[in-house]
Amino acid sequence: MRRAFALLVACSAALVGATGAAAHAIVISASPTNGVVVAAAPRGAVITFDSAIRVGPRNAAVRNDGTNVLGGPPRITDGRTLVIPFRTNLGQGNFTVRWSVVSQDGHEEE
Repeated sequence: MRRAFALLVACSAALVGATGAAAHAIVISASPTNGVVVAAAPRGAVITFDSAIRVGPRNAAVRNDGTNVLGGPPRITDGRTLVIPFRTNLGQGNFTVRWSVVSQDGHEEE
């Protein structure tokens, strides 16, 4: 039996079009992508930026009923990729991920 999972990755469109944002980190990819339905729950969300970042204070992964599904602390790989791990054995359902990073210029971005 295939189970379907829906996942939303919250990305701010304002970051892409902001003027003077050269020092801000800009999302260049996210996996799973926003709104995707997958057959099995992924191990986590991976958001890659165009420049160096640090983990921000407001990362979250929640089932749409409000249940926390964060599987550990978010971490940075390769200096510019945020990994938000999910708990194992999530079961079927819809999930939302909120990312939070601090860019090189010190601005918190979500």
